[in-house]
Amino acid sequence: MPRLLLLLFLFSASQILAQKSRPELSVFLISPDLLENAEEIYRKDRTEITVSNDKEATLNVHQIVTVLNEESDANEFIIYYDPDSPVKNISAGIYDQNGQLLRKMSAKKEVQDYSAVGSGSLYTDSRVKYFELNHSVYPFTVEVTYEQKISGMSYATFPDWGIQTDYYTAVESSEYILTLPKDLKIAVRKIGQKIEPETTENEKNIVHIYRAENLPALTPTRYDTDLFGQMKLTEFNPEKFTVDGYTGSMTSWQTFGKFIDELWTGRRELSAETQAEIKKITADAADDREKIDRLYQWMQSNMRYVSVQLGIGGWQPFAANYVEQNKYGDCKALTNYMQAMLETVGIDSDPALVYAGSRDIDYDENFASPRFNHVILHVPAENYWLECTSNYAPPNYLGDFTEGKTVMLFNENGGKLGKTPTPTAAENLSEHKIAVDLQPDGSAIIDVENKLHRSREGYWRYLSHEMSDADLRKHFQKNSGIPAFGFETFDVAPDPAAPVTDLNYRIKINRYGSKAGKRIFLPVNVISTYTSIPPQEKERESEIALDENRTDRDEITLSFPPGYTVESIPSQPISAESDFGKYELSLRKLGNKVVVTRFLELNAATLPADKYEEMRDFFKTVAKADNTKIVLVKTEKTVKP
Repeated sequence: MPRLLLLLFLFSASQILAQKSRPELSVFLISPDLLENAEEIYRKDRTEITVSNDKEATLNVHQIVTVLNEESDANEFIIYYDPDSPVKNISAGIYDQNGQLLRKMSAKKEVQDYSAVGSGSLYTDSRVKYFELNHSVYPFTVEVTYEQKISGMSYATFPDWGIQTDYYTAVESSEYILTLPKDLKIAVRKIGQKIEPETTENEKNIVHIYRAENLPALTPTRYDTDLFGQMKLTEFNPEKFTVDGYTGSMTSWQTFGKFIDELWTGRRELSAETQAEIKKITADAADDREKIDRLYQWMQSNMRYVSVQLGIGGWQPFAANYVEQNKYGDCKALTNYMQAMLETVGIDSDPALVYAGSRDIDYDENFASPRFNHVILHVPAENYWLECTSNYAPPNYLGDFTEGKTVMLFNENGGKLGKTPTPTAAENLSEHKIAVDLQPDGSAIIDVENKLHRSREGYWRYLSHEMSDADLRKHFQKNSGIPAFGFETFDVAPDPAAPVTDLNYRIKINRYGSKAGKRIFLPVNVISTYTSIPPQEKERESEIALDENRTDRDEITLSFPPGYTVESIPSQPISAESDFGKYELSLRKLGNKVVVTRFLELNAATLPADKYEEMRDFFKTVAKADNTKIVLVKTEKTVKP
């Protein structure tokens, strides 16, 4: 931004904040349509970016947000920065519902500045400026302006126009002004909208002005698509950028991957001693897969995850000899170290950038994006995937943190999009063998053997390494959904070599069945019931996104004491089947026992809105069947002759 325009912008912002009465900020001027379902309303959200060259830009932000209730956190402001992207001229004020200035923020006293060290981080040069603007009476309005230099990593990950990126947020006015030198190009990707900019130009620059107005709040609906599929966003990527002396391009995934590979090149050197140890570990391995397994497990036993990010550390790993000497590293350093070990025994592998976690990112083949937060390793010859930050995951197992995700694989040839494996419903298996021993007093001893596979087991594998036995019991008791019970035994046993965990326990329930005279009403299943029935909806408008991908196979044996017989039991199997699932429950009498077999298969699917009632009926059938009861009746005593 030219110096004169910058001074005028800052002067204008300071003059606005100096005004004591701003009737245009009155909440009574807000459209009722914007108030519906909203926790906050962006009255003004102006982002102005002036690009100087392919290394540097200036960002000016001016936001006016009306905070409607205590559910909103829009009065909290977090500004990330680092040595390449300093922040200055932070100014803020609070206005009441009529637009009357309550107070101006004291930046020196109220803006906190601290290291952005997160959980698992040892140190980093990323920092945060944080401040809150609080008022005891709702609604109130906050106004914030600040300026930030954009260079280095912050230039390469160019600021997006986040028009509407969260639930319960309405937008009265949003504006993104991008000024570019004529010889620079920025790639644009529109998500959830097709807003075209107003474009003007002069001798040196091109100015693009994007505007959006009067957007009602997004609200989550059960079985809806991920938030990313609903948000309104425009991404911008510089086709050329420079970070710490490295020049990169995002004209394609191939060029972006080439840049990332350059950052990793020359950082896989291991000492002669470590190379000798690697060859010793793998000397008698039967094949490459066994070599990979042995080296992966050796790394898990000898290295640990700690985040250390300095300078370009968000993209560039610490060298393999750093991990070798310090016995720790972040996801990049440990992945690079594992790659170096495999390289020592002649096995090629490629790192893969991924956005880990529950959120799904929709990548575009024609728009390279740095929107990743993690890295894993892929061995193409074996189609093997390795999560190098875990000290307990088995080889070739990612878990739901990174399963079924789009990734960018990269090597010396550049980058390309790929996909991590998505387990089938059959692979995400839970097998129960349950023995219920009913006592004469109505209590029951229940023995449970539960074998969990793939994504069904990861949670318990994690907890078994993070919690004591006593805490594991408490956690299970609190979250199991089983009626009040006491433990007799409890054991969690993950398989170190495969994605399988055994969860075995014996419990006692004091009131298992309900008595009515000489009858006992006995639930057939209290361990693996499905209780999640979709709520009624008057008229479903959006697609139905079902993300459960799993199978249950259960065998339940109910034994009852002498003197009781079965009076009532379902004579026919209960079943339901649809495009996304299958269920069957059957019961049979065997002497003084009832054997129950249960099968449930759920497949991830996207269904049209008009399938909602059909889907709801399926889950109602499952929940009702899982709540099936049998009736026992006490037999008359036989008189001895």
